Amino acid sequence: MRAFVMILMVLICSAAFSSRAFAGQPKTERGALTYHIVMKWSRVVQGRYRRNLRQWAEEMIPRFQRAPIAHLRNAAAARTFEAMNDALLGKPLPLTQRAEPVLGQFEKDFIFTPVPPCRIADTRLALGPLSADQTRVFQAVGPSFAAQGGSDSTCGLPVDPAALMMNVTVVDPLAPGYLTVYITGQTRPLASSLNYATGQIINNQVLATLVNVQAPAQNSTFSLYTFSSTHVVIDVVGYFDEAKRTSEPLDCIGYPSNFTIPASSPGTNAILGCPINYSLTSIACNSSFNPDVTVIGSDVISSGVCFVRNNTASIQSITVTARCCRQVSF
Repeated sequence: MRAFVMILMVLICSAAFSSRAFAGQPKTERGALTYHIVMKWSRVVQGRYRRNLRQWAEEMIPRFQRAPIAHLRNAAAARTFEAMNDALLGKPLPLTQRAEPVLGQFEKDFIFTPVPPCRIADTRLALGPLSADQTRVFQAVGPSFAAQGGSDSTCGLPVDPAALMMNVTVVDPLAPGYLTVYITGQTRPLASSLNYATGQIINNQVLATLVNVQAPAQNSTFSLYTFSSTHVVIDVVGYFDEAKRTSEPLDCIGYPSNFTIPASSPGTNAILGCPINYSLTSIACNSSFNPDVTVIGSDVISSGVCFVRNNTASIQSITVTARCCRQVSF
């Protein structure tokens, strides 16, 4: 397999760079990047995509010839085969490569946050029991819940949660029945949030959605219907809210640099840099895979330095690639 890939490399590099001979590693940055891309993805082409490597090489030659060097650099740094092809065509690296998503879809997903149980309503202390076949609107958020018999605080809730997780308790109902918690402004569903018997004290955990999809708006209330007259006690135990970014995503690029290593050098420092507004995060000290050069150390923390040794009596060239990142604001 490796021998066949090397044959293809001769074909590609000789066509792409108009070189009369190709022996060992390519000496130009374009050649080094091309070598890296082909060696990295040849197995994927043959294995996952079941492509003929020679045909793939013939298709890629014009791309390697025409691609600006910046596109080749991004292609060499791509983490997926699809991103590599896009980079050759000049498309930016996908956001998933710039920063792996740590949350779901921001416009759809919600995050649950628990809070210490906090009372937001108690009809025994305020407003009185609900009558049979009555619907009462309760405040879901606000600076205080004292007016409806609850805590004189926010209960640790944000100003506009999407939903509340609550423990709802009925106390001394006058007859068997049920209650239903639903979105204020919508038709009451034919469903029960809690069933109860006469004189019973019983509770259930209920999710109170606050977003009215029929008339898009953020509600600060929810509605509670009861079949029979009863007192109700409501404690909030958590809430759902839209996912929020805790940090800005990163835009990362591969930034290669070429270095000449003196003949028989026991140790040479290759110092890397990044474009303006980018910061160094990691380095590949021999991204051109020159077998005649040995990496003997590196330093990323205090600076971007590769320590390399030339194993031959002739001058060698290597490509050292820095991974450079910057924050992207939305």
